[in-house]
Amino acid sequence: MATGIRDFRHNFFGTRPNRFKISGTFPGAVTTTNLSNQPASDTTARFDIYCKATSLPGSSIGVIPVAWQGRVVKFSGERTYADWSIQIYDSSTPGQDLKRTFEAWINLMNHRETHVLDYSLTSDWVVYHGSVVNSVSTDPDAGYTQSHVLRHCFPIDISPIDMSYDMTDTFAEFTVTMAYDFWEPGDGNGAPNGQ
Repeated sequence: MATGIRDFRHNFFGTRPNRFKISGTFPGAVTTTNLSNQPASDTTARFDIYCKATSLPGSSIGVIPVAWQGRVVKFSGERTYADWSIQIYDSSTPGQDLKRTFEAWINLMNHRETHVLDYSLTSDWVVYHGSVVNSVSTDPDAGYTQSHVLRHCFPIDISPIDMSYDMTDTFAEFTVTMAYDFWEPGDGNGAPNGQ
């Protein structure tokens, strides 16, 4: 416990919520096709630039109450993982049309016309974040001391993009909601740390 301001400053190493990066790959079938059946560009290299906001994923464990001699004894139940959302800036740059790529991904999982289903189109995504102390480097990939690795992600919702003549001094953005099987903590390189 800190006993004074100097002690607090010396021992506090907070994490800033605006120091993060998302890294993910699209399944191979998604990067070779898009909505117009033309080859899609590699959008993964610049994804971290167009990502505006996200959250570190959480999890919860249910409770199984068992009555015993007039008392309720609680046992841990099933672990669940809430869906994960990413806010993304829309881009008109060729090869960086992330909305079109996510739309192609959803379409390949459940085709709008033929209703063909494909359950194999998942990929792992990583949210990197780091402490203030380690984020002073000029290297954009340095300073990430922690990560969360989300396993078997796939998009389940792509929000609309609002358009209006009276919207000024802003860029268009949309939100993608991803489902995944589970997450695990990782190091700054995205490798699971065994916790």
